Amino acid sequence: MNCLKLLESSQKVLSSLLLMNEAIYCECKFLQLLILVFTSYNLISCSINTHTDEESPLFLLFYQTWFVQLLNSPLSCEYRELIVVALTHAAIYYKNYDLPHSDAWIKVAFEVLDICLKVLDWDTSNLSNPKLTPRYSASLSYILFIEEIAAITLTGKSKESIIKRIQLCLTEIAKRFIDTAWEMSTIKNELTKIYAILLIAKYWQPSDSQSFISKLLVIFIYHIESRAT
Repeated sequence: MNCLKLLESSQKVLSSLLLMNEAIYCECKFLQLLILVFTSYNLISCSINTHTDEESPLFLLFYQTWFVQLLNSPLSCEYRELIVVALTHAAIYYKNYDLPHSDAWIKVAFEVLDICLKVLDWDTSNLSNPKLTPRYSASLSYILFIEEIAAITLTGKSKESIIKRIQLCLTEIAKRFIDTAWEMSTIKNELTKIYAILLIAKYWQPSDSQSFISKLLVIFIYHIESRAT
């Protein structure tokens, strides 16, 4: 029975990876997104059911020639954007309907974050298709996904290693504002900037006084900019 489940899971992973590759050539962006959400959900589902000593099926993306080419091509920013949106939305859907508040989900959620961070281009993260912007901006999806993880890990009794990891993610986001003017931030999507500031204000817990001052400065910049607009 276990062998049958393993075979079924392997087939699901292989077919999902192939379908993600084929979706590149789909002219309809919304259909692309639907395909990517479906295949991302399959990969997440298989990853959650993978034993801890096995490599997560999600990381098999980095063994795909098309995926590596996608990361290195400056012309593929829109499809990369859709991949980030699909992975984060599929992971949130899985949490809300299939596996709420599970340690297994948190482990895979960090895997999704790792992949998204390598795929995401902060400078270009603002889809040109008006039907997919701004709700389906990759940078915004990434920020909101971190909030989903933070809401679980920082409000419950999580392991110290998990808390430290999410705080590291929040620190990296805060660095995109510290010592730079609002308009010079490396986050170019305006809506993402606002949500990022709110995320930092709510969950970031600086470990030293200098970082705490930086947090206050980031919140102050947001307050000034919001009043100006």
